Amino acid sequence: MIKEKFPQEKDAYCYCNSTLFTVISGSFRKHFQQIMRLKEELKRNHVSVLSPAGEAVNPDDEFVILNSDPVTNPKLLQDSVFAKIRRSTFLVVANFEGYLGRAAVMEMGYAIALGITIYSIEDVKDPNLKPYCRALSEIFPSISFHLLKESENANITSMISVSDFSKPFEMTKQLGQNINTK
Repeated sequence: MIKEKFPQEKDAYCYCNSTLFTVISGSFRKHFQQIMRLKEELKRNHVSVLSPAGEAVNPDDEFVILNSDPVTNPKLLQDSVFAKIRRSTFLVVANFEGYLGRAAVMEMGYAIALGITIYSIEDVKDPNLKPYCRALSEIFPSISFHLLKESENANITSMISVSDFSKPFEMTKQLGQNINTK
């Protein structure tokens, strides 16, 4: 696998031989740090994460803008996420603490309409969405998610431990079997 870091962009990688692509949907306002850790773990497991890219410039606002976003118009940015979902092998829903925001639910609906498999961090409780979601651990059994409370005053953070896959093609084969048994 060729991974070249481009000096002009901190978050840019070349995944020239990647066969797995995903978008991570979730609340950037509530769980951005956890989502970024999840992104790193997926990248370590040979998955090209198309979105999110960059760091939050307004992490406390209702609509979070990333420093890699070329515009600040919410519709244009959402259309860009939809385009990335269309390119994805699967969608990852970062529903930490069971939380699903409006944008994540909309992105899930979009993926469902396209026939793209959805994998979630935690069980999805909504009876309308649950039948369309599978556990991320089905394709990444070595990733374990533990919510840790750092202290009474600290925010809840997520720690992700993972054994790096040495055989990405076996995982790709497993993903194909999971999608075909949907």
